Amino acid sequence: MELLAFIPLAWMIRSDFRERVIRLYPLLFFGALTVAGSCWMHGGKVCLSRVMGGVGVLLFLMCGVGLYLVVRYGRKANLFREYLGMGDVLFLLCLTPSFGWREYTSFLVAAFTLTLLWWAIRSCGKEVVRGIPLVSTVGVCYACYVVYRLIYRLMEL
Repeated sequence: MELLAFIPLAWMIRSDFRERVIRLYPLLFFGALTVAGSCWMHGGKVCLSRVMGGVGVLLFLMCGVGLYLVVRYGRKANLFREYLGMGDVLFLLCLTPSFGWREYTSFLVAAFTLTLLWWAIRSCGKEVVRGIPLVSTVGVCYACYVVYRLIYRLMEL
């Protein structure tokens, strides 16, 4: 089921790299496949607890980023309009069923670090980089994670 989610994920990665836009339908398909795969593999209760833990992690991170922006720029900073797109937030919410809250926190730290490294390397060139393609970079990290997890499970057999 997780491998089927690669189809809308690839579409979103391409769209985010090229246009910095996340379309609604691929995001909905990706979210539905992620939730269905998690419920199928772990059961409904575990899936719900994973979603609740992931939402808690995201709220904590968003409060931290919001507090930073208020301290840095004052009251004029708008987190969702200028710095973080709604597609980014919804994509990160769609990832929550795939991870426990500790694993999700580790994944986000690793993915965000790789995203910043990619952005820093890309910004050193002559080309002006407009924004950070968060869904693309985190999506590539998620795809690598799913492939790693699949290989690990196959090796256990």
